[in-house]
Amino acid sequence: MKCNHCGSEWTVNPTISNSIKSCPFCGETLLSDKERPCTTESVLAKIYKQYGIGVLLDGQKLISFFSDLAPQLMKERRILKYFIECNGPQKINNVVGSSENEQAICVKQLIKEMKDELFIEESASRMICEAFISVLLPNHPLKDYSDSHTNPESSLGIPIVEMKQSPPEMTAEE
Repeated sequence: MKCNHCGSEWTVNPTISNSIKSCPFCGETLLSDKERPCTTESVLAKIYKQYGIGVLLDGQKLISFFSDLAPQLMKERRILKYFIECNGPQKINNVVGSSENEQAICVKQLIKEMKDELFIEESASRMICEAFISVLLPNHPLKDYSDSHTNPESSLGIPIVEMKQSPPEMTAEE
């Protein structure tokens, strides 16, 4: 943790970092409610602005700073932990200089991985991916990264063909 008033830094177990309200060195309040970012995107943007890309790519530090800046965003912090477990920050950072199509493929794959392997709802997965994209790629137009039913395509851009099962045939006994 770091005090914005005196500049002191110290390490705290992430499970108790939410309960620390004042600096142990100078006694000042660590962060007022007015200064506290209230969305995942704003918290990530503040971390990126103050500490750089290194903290966004370091899972343990990211969770600690996120907890310090927004203790009220408990659900979002859990989703962020799953996102880190999937190496989401590194994967999105790897496509920063890539085409929009490659970025979209990366996000779709992350959403699918979180949904299929970690059982995270698609909307929650999309929210954390979009928050990271908006921080790392501020001029990037956010798209609908979900697999649309109107134009179904796989994450590789290959159309998905739905197989319709025909009803079972009736036998003479029925």
